[in-house]
Amino acid sequence: MIKNVPKSSIELLIRLKNEGYKIYLLSNTNQLHIDVANKEWNKVSSLKTTEVFDGVYYSHEVKMRKPDEEIFQFVCNKHQLNPKQTLFIDDSIQHIEGAQKIGLQTIHLSEGLSLQSVFS
Repeated sequence: MIKNVPKSSIELLIRLKNEGYKIYLLSNTNQLHIDVANKEWNKVSSLKTTEVFDGVYYSHEVKMRKPDEEIFQFVCNKHQLNPKQTLFIDDSIQHIEGAQKIGLQTIHLSEGLSLQSVFS
């Protein structure tokens, strides 16, 4: 489901990146959804997603999907990420559980929890 992109979330991601954190996007999606999501993104940011994220991975492009362990392992391997030192954040509990299977640290963005509250 495509939602509005909060400007405050983009600002937070930029702040974290500027502090030296590596930021990656991993999404189960297709080209139609990407086009709509990019339109929403562009309403609040002049930066492209590739300027904010150090890597962008869409399921239809990599031919893998969350919550399968292989997609998490793929991103970790590609960027030499240690799962024990890597935080995965998602609003879907099944994706959180998939990430935990390879040892990723996780935060479930359940209702009422925002990126801003996690990093405040």
